Amino acid sequence: MLEGTLAITPRSDAKHHGGQE
Repeated sequence: MLEGTLAITPRSDAKHHGGQE
């Protein structure tokens, strides 16, 4: 579960921050 969340967190965060990885 954590692995799936970590893999999705960075991408979701990037979109919220402006698309930066």
